[in-house]
Amino acid sequence: MDEKAQRIVNVSGGMASAVALFRTIERYGRDGTLAVFADTRSEDADTYRFLDDVERVAQIPITRLSDGRDIWAVFFQSALFTTLQGGCKASWELKKMPLAAFTEEHGDYETTTILVGFGPDETNRMDRLTAAMRPWRVDFPLAWGGYSHRCDLMEELRSRGIEPPRIYARGYPHNNCAGACILAGIKQWSGLLRDYRELYLSSEEKEQRFLTELRARGRTEITILKDRRGGSVENLSLRQLREEIESGEREPTDSWRATTCSCMGVLFAQ
Repeated sequence: MDEKAQRIVNVSGGMASAVALFRTIERYGRDGTLAVFADTRSEDADTYRFLDDVERVAQIPITRLSDGRDIWAVFFQSALFTTLQGGCKASWELKKMPLAAFTEEHGDYETTTILVGFGPDETNRMDRLTAAMRPWRVDFPLAWGGYSHRCDLMEELRSRGIEPPRIYARGYPHNNCAGACILAGIKQWSGLLRDYRELYLSSEEKEQRFLTELRARGRTEITILKDRRGGSVENLSLRQLREEIESGEREPTDSWRATTCSCMGVLFAQ
């Protein structure tokens, strides 16, 4: 584009951001609207089918951003899983930084609005993001009225001929990293072991190599998960979690799974 975009929509690969894009187009039109997806290269394969469908129905291209790394490349290079603020290190480098650069290149503080798919009950997240993004203007299409449950999002997408990403059918609360999100917690990782064993075992093997690398560098060992049983906080490797589940020492639970019509506060809780 020769001129700066008037609206930039972050299409994350989840249902909410896709609906946010459609609502933005319906209110403002396609001209001056840019859609962008930051690819961690660790996404579920069905995410790319979903993005293609959204792009087709929206009738505007979704710019795909990637520097070629996946989340584990970031973890190994930085020897960290999280930032000092507790966020995912890979998300910072593969999503937040590329999206910020894209916005700077294609947007303008005075004329551009950033649109994000937060739900109407996520006012705290809206306030934090609005403050963090200043002087950029931020808006939230899902808060314009209507949607408050994930079944609303599913119905909206299916009415447009788009099937939601398949991971939602198994009750995963979001479509991040094919369910292997480092911020997901023990319960979801236990579910991942049952649902997508191959992905779990691949993550387990990479975490073991990561721990070996930390030891070789003389660094303190850190694991994705933490065991808080007994009132203390200890490292809990994916290998240890799997062995405890398979031995019967730890009982998996499905309490973490979102229901079909759960509130969007659950959909985005992490």
